[in-house]
This record gives sequence, structure tokens and C-alpha cells, in this order.
Amino acid sequence: MKTLSIYTFSVMLMSCPLVLAQDNSSHVDLGAPPGVEIGSVMSFAKQEAIGNYYHLGGGGRVTMNFNRFVAAEAESTRQPTGNSYLGDEVHTSFAAKGTYRKEEARWLKFAGLNFFGVAGLGFLNRSVAIAQPNPPPNCIRCTVLERQTKAIFDFGGGFELVPARPVSVRLDVTRAKFQQEIPYLPSPLQQTRVFLKAAIMFRFE
Repeated sequence: MKTLSIYTFSVMLMSCPLVLAQDNSSHVDLGAPPGVEIGSVMSFAKQEAIGNYYHLGGGGRVTMNFNRFVAAEAESTRQPTGNSYLGDEVHTSFAAKGTYRKEEARWLKFAGLNFFGVAGLGFLNRSVAIAQPNPPPNCIRCTVLERQTKAIFDFGGGFELVPARPVSVRLDVTRAKFQQEIPYLPSPLQQTRVFLKAAIMFRFE
């Protein structure tokens, strides 16, 4: 009984900021976006060259809204490859976000909806094979791994569920294509990354 009482009190205490924020939202223009959004990101990434399947990673995101339609955001996630030899990939992006904002309409009754698209510059840090600069004797076409960062163009879109003014749940899909030099091959190979993301964003006026 004592444990139940402590748990109940803790839940009530943790709920206070959300209740106060909802109360304050009555003094805020609900049609205007929050100034800043900060949240954690769960990301499933498909590395086509490594295997046609997804690996679960995670990271964080910061979004700055300039008006109802335009925002800028920075995001970084670490993506396992499932290959201990290659190690993880780190994906960082700086993107512009355009939003069709209808959260105040409460189309789903329990939550509002916003729809958005994103596009911007990304950086993919990963292990790649390069020609062995000092090959040992009798070694033919030897390679070694090196960490490299590739500039890529990210684009995609998704939607946001907004159950309350201070918080949103965001789901989006982004994609990037780039060319990767392969040792001892005359031309580079096309590579693709697909990211399926889910995030909880905390919103600040």
C-alpha cells in the first residue's frame, strides 16, 4: 500500500508541469507554432550496400520554428550496421522543414495533426574500404578500413501527432543517395540510405 501511495504521488507530481503548460496554452495563440522543439529520435536505417534490412539506432533533434510554415532543424543519430567489422554509422543532418499545420483543428479528437516535408544537407560518417597504402609483399588488391564522412542530400517527410501543446509525436521517412568509390573499380557505386524515424518532441514557446 505504501508503494502504491508513493507511485501515485510521483505520477501526480510528474503531471503538474504538463497540466500547468496546458493551462498556460489558453493564453497562447494555438495557431502559432512553438518556438523551439527538442526531442529524442528512434531511427531505423537501411544500409543497402550492407544488407537489405533495417538496424535500430537513436539520437536527438532540435527544431526552431520561424513561423507556421518554415523551420530549421539539426539532428544526429548513431546507426548500428550489424557488422562488428564495419562498426556503426553516424548520420547528422541540417535541414529546412516546411509544415502544413492543422493541429488546432483536432481532426483525431484526441490529437491534432501536422504534415511536413524536410530537405537538407547531411553528413554520413562510416567505415569504408580503401586501397592499402603500404601493401605487404605478395598482397594483391589489399584494402584497409578508414572512417570517412560523406556529404549527402537528405529529403523526406511525415506527420506529427499533437495530443497536447507541450508535446508531439513525430513520424517521418527520409532518404539519401550518394556515390561511393570502391577500391580497384573504375567507377563508383550508387548507395542508398533510408531512415524510418519516430520521435517524441518537447515544445517550448
